[in-house]
Amino acid sequence: MITSKQYWLMRKILKKNGTTAQDYENHDIYLYLSEKGFLRKQAVRGYMGYVVTQDGEVAMEAYRDDVYRYRITTLISLIALITSIFSLITGSK
Repeated sequence: MITSKQYWLMRKILKKNGTTAQDYENHDIYLYLSEKGFLRKQAVRGYMGYVVTQDGEVAMEAYRDDVYRYRITTLISLIALITSIFSLITGSK
């Protein structure tokens, strides 16, 4: 499973069709994702950079599904809580 920061970094790389990895503050993330097989080092626009592999796209999809599943259940729980509080307030008058 990838983290939110890793997801957004891979999404940015995927949208740009690769990166030249001149982002030195996230260098550890590039190395970690490359070790896991989610990024591949290759020539990008004349420089050595990273592109997202198929495994990386699958990990991104799994992360996205996990986040949506969490958000939907949380939203349903909040709606149920608000509804029950509202019914308690209106029922007691």
